[in-house]
Amino acid sequence: MLHWITADNILRTQHLFGVNSLLPVSPYYPGLEIVTNALSSIGSLSTFQAGTAVIAAARLLMILALYMFYEQVTMSSRMAGIATMIYMTNPHFLFFDAIFSYETLALPIATFMLYILARYDGMGNNNYRWMLFIAWVALVALTTIHHMTDYVFVGFLALWTVASFFQISGRRMRRVLAVFALSGLLFSLAWAFLVPGNPVWEYLSSYFTTAFGELEHILAGTDKARQLFTAQD
Repeated sequence: MLHWITADNILRTQHLFGVNSLLPVSPYYPGLEIVTNALSSIGSLSTFQAGTAVIAAARLLMILALYMFYEQVTMSSRMAGIATMIYMTNPHFLFFDAIFSYETLALPIATFMLYILARYDGMGNNNYRWMLFIAWVALVALTTIHHMTDYVFVGFLALWTVASFFQISGRRMRRVLAVFALSGLLFSLAWAFLVPGNPVWEYLSSYFTTAFGELEHILAGTDKARQLFTAQD
């Protein structure tokens, strides 16, 4: 329901970056809602029907991209199938990534981009630069869909770039990865700071502030024991 509000606001006002008091950061990462509303308008579907179709397509993309990525890395279709099935058993995939939420679309896009880059690296031929264009489109889309998936993925690209320095065969790919990692960082910062009113930093910092505050109380021994069935001040 949190992202349904954002989708409904976009559909009613025909404008992005509206107000969602339940999840203020949602309107500033409207990729899921844009796709849902587009499908709803084109196919004369309700938001529920369009959202269900988008989720189904995203999960299919996730499984296919993950399988092909594992197959590219392990060079074994059997190992890729086993690894994909193991991933599919985790509760996060079964429940959280099956709801109408921006991460449900962002993770498949990020995984698809991983496969494209791994496939390009394995091709060893510069004639396949069109694959990099597809990866660029996926990177830009990811920036507008979900903040945490974008940040983690950019960090993974940076780590992959560092790892390529220790591979003799990774020289050609090193420049590609470095450009993508730097571009992803610039896209993320630009979206966070140049979009007026984007509250993503306040939204994320609140979790870390609370966690570190609780940890400080525990280490200092000032944390009060919490009792069941009693009112808390």
